[in-house]
Amino acid sequence: MSLFHSRSWHPSSHTNGRVGHEHTLSTLGDFTTTWRVLLLSCLASGIGVFSAFVALALLKLIGLFTNLFFFQR
Repeated sequence: MSLFHSRSWHPSSHTNGRVGHEHTLSTLGDFTTTWRVLLLSCLASGIGVFSAFVALALLKLIGLFTNLFFFQR
């Protein structure tokens, strides 16, 4: 028997699996940030700078091995 043919189904009682959805909407506050956002931003920036240097080193290694094995110089 499908949902639409069931006698107990009603559109207002159907929550798509979101239990307490109405309660969470009423308790959400503003989007204030804490010190953790600054910490995460610093970590992300550090990881980005480190990744850029790793990428540059890999490009140099590709050039080195290409010159060694393809051009023999």
